[in-house]
Amino acid sequence: MSLQICLLKTGETIIGDVREVIDQEKNEFLGYKVADPFVIELTNVPSVSVADDVVEPNDHNSTKVLFRQWSPLADSMEFQFTKEFVEVIYPPCYSVLNSYISIIADYKQRYTISATIDPDETVLSGEGSDALSALNPVSGEEE
Repeated sequence: MSLQICLLKTGETIIGDVREVIDQEKNEFLGYKVADPFVIELTNVPSVSVADDVVEPNDHNSTKVLFRQWSPLADSMEFQFTKEFVEVIYPPCYSVLNSYISIIADYKQRYTISATIDPDETVLSGEGSDALSALNPVSGEEE
């Protein structure tokens, strides 16, 4: 897993599991495979302005990092990005990384479908099924 932040051509900043995609035959870099991308948005970011050569900080004490799913209408949370679509890639800071990991863990817990298999109730093809026996009677047996 390579959790990275990507700045996209769309201007969005996302975080996700980023892997390079390479054409093995041509030995050519094609782009990136990105799993579980979430858009990162910052609110109340501290800034600095300069007016008449005077630096004026605009300190905000309540900077927030917001996450939202990238492409929420997609059937899968795995995407192929062309190399031209990604402008910059860099590792996230520790706090953003931990927040993202928590969000992904929660998302997977809520939206992953799980099934419990009862071996006593499971019929394997060709084993113990009267329906299969009826379809393929053994020659020589009378009905």
